[in-house]
Amino acid sequence: MPSSDRPWLLPIVGPLGRLVTKAYYRVTIAGPEPPRRHPLLLVANHPNMVFDPLLVAAAVPRPVRFLAKAPLFRIPLVGTVLRWGGCLPVYRPKDDPALTGRNEATFAAVSDALTAGAAIAIFPEGTSHDAPALAPLKTGAARLALGAAVEGVPLAIVPVGLVMADRDRARSEALIVLGPALDWDDLRGTPAESTDAVRILTHRITSALANVTVNLDEWADEPLVTTAEAIYAASRATDSDPADRVRRLWVATGWLRELRRTGDSRYPPLAVAIATHGRRLAQLGLAPADLGESTALEQALRWTGRRLPLIAAGGMAVLGLLLVSGPMIVADVATRHAGGGQEIRATRHLFAGAALALTWWATLATLGGMTWGWPAGVALAVAIPLVGLLGLGVQQAWAARLHQARRWLLLRFGGERHRRLVAEQAAIAARLDDIVARPPGQPAVGAS
Repeated sequence: MPSSDRPWLLPIVGPLGRLVTKAYYRVTIAGPEPPRRHPLLLVANHPNMVFDPLLVAAAVPRPVRFLAKAPLFRIPLVGTVLRWGGCLPVYRPKDDPALTGRNEATFAAVSDALTAGAAIAIFPEGTSHDAPALAPLKTGAARLALGAAVEGVPLAIVPVGLVMADRDRARSEALIVLGPALDWDDLRGTPAESTDAVRILTHRITSALANVTVNLDEWADEPLVTTAEAIYAASRATDSDPADRVRRLWVATGWLRELRRTGDSRYPPLAVAIATHGRRLAQLGLAPADLGESTALEQALRWTGRRLPLIAAGGMAVLGLLLVSGPMIVADVATRHAGGGQEIRATRHLFAGAALALTWWATLATLGGMTWGWPAGVALAVAIPLVGLLGLGVQQAWAARLHQARRWLLLRFGGERHRRLVAEQAAIAARLDDIVARPPGQPAVGAS
């Protein structure tokens, strides 16, 4: 590898991923931590173009090298950054069939990296997409794993699920779910040329990824499934671990599919009740879990007292808005109606927001230097991003606390409306309990 292509940026990819993704999304990482030292192959779904590698890198506490489509390496500057970040090119037939032979060199480089104990990430769907479910997986991940195992590499394969409902909206929720390592010891030592072994391992990778993602029949089902899961979780003792939430969403999606397929008579009225309840809560800015929150005055006073220091930090929130949120809001407005799929809009928003923020910071630093001299300009160039990101954190904390205060007022003084929503939610939870007790396709008790 030429010295100019050495991956000297690789150690900062993870910290950069955490910084960028947590500035754009509300990121939650769940699931068992993958091995820190052993060779590791991460397989992830691909819903969001450039954000996906950053999210995967943010979730794993070690440097991660990525496989990326070869055309990206031919883009000026982008290709250099990818090489310095340790990325390796994959030559896809649909890009240029004549170049697919170069994948042998890529596979050899991956094998060398894994032998040295590296972590490699691949998106086996082959491309990012807007579909509500996983696309059929390519066989590259299985071939890489089998090839490494033949060389005696003790490779662990770990699925990574990226779950985002509003991926093109800043400050929306992003869940990164790390699954347990695959069980594939029975296939180790099988040549990568074995069609059966590749098929079996690809099927296992597909199943593992399906278990850490939410796969809908259509996007229109998303509000129904998420509201049903939220109602059930709020009404029954459930694990608050985000990974368990994804599993419940996975189960709810399967039940929805089966309720439709079997023509279960419970589905139409339940779907209407869930959708109606969800709309009523959304109009009030509430979630199902909010209805069970305490509205005691004494508790509210204690809550307010504990947050007085945050109230005093109001100036930092304003700086966060001025230096970071402002450019992102402008970018959101500018790119919202620019067309393209969600994953394209999110990428466009990221780059537009970053460009606007950097331009704004440089302008402020330049003005400071012109006014107070170049040392002040250099100091501002360093301080502005740090202060802006700190202010962004305070601003986000403020937004969360204001939402909590508004929720308390709505519930405290909601009167009959609050009681009606609680009763309505309890009735839906009882219907969901009936489905848990008697899944779709099973006859009712006493039916002949």
